[in-house]
Amino acid sequence: MAGFSPTTKNVAALFVRRQEKLSEEQEGYLERLCASDQALADARRLAQDFAVMVRDLEGERLDGWLQEADRAGRRYTYPSPDWQ
Repeated sequence: MAGFSPTTKNVAALFVRRQEKLSEEQEGYLERLCASDQALADARRLAQDFAVMVRDLEGERLDGWLQEADRAGRRYTYPSPDWQ
C-alpha cells in the first residue's frame, strides 16, 4: 500500500477500524494478512468484536468475549516445560 508501513501499530489500527472506513487497498491487505496466519485472523476478529462491543455500549457481552479471547489465545500458546 502506498505510504503505508506495516508496523504493529499500523496493523492494530487497521484491525479496529470500522469495515466501511477501510479502503479497498487496506481491506485487501488485511485479507491477505489474515489468510496467511490464522492467529492474525483470530486477532482481527476479536479486535473487531471488541470495538463493536465498546462502540455499541454492550458491556454485557464482555464475559463471553473474554472467554472467546482466552480460548483463541490457548490455541496459539505452547505449554511450558513444567506443564503437566
